[in-house]
Amino acid sequence: MDDGYRAPRANHHLPRRRRRPPAIEITGLTKVYDDGTPALDDLSLTVPAGGFHGLLGPNGSGNSTLIGIITGLVRGPAGHVKCSGTTR
Repeated sequence: MDDGYRAPRANHHLPRRRRRPPAIEITGLTKVYDDGTPALDDLSLTVPAGGFHGLLGPNGSGNSTLIGIITGLVRGPAGHVKCSGTTR
C-alpha cells in the first residue's frame, strides 16, 4: 500500500566534511647527536586527527628527542615531520 510518504534523504542538505590531515605524520625520522649517540632510527608514525596516543619507553629510548623534534626544540633530524599537514 502506497500512502505517498517518502522519507527525506539523510543529510542531503549538509555540506561534506573535509578530510583532515593527520595530527602528526612522521616518516623516516633519524636523529644522531653530535657525540655519536643515536636517538631515533628510521621512525615512522601517524597519529590521526582527533586521535589520542601516549608515548612510552624506558629512559634513553628517544622519547624526549621525539617530542623535541615534533615541537621544533630539537633541530637537524633526517626524515619528515608534519603537524596538521604543515611540515616542520
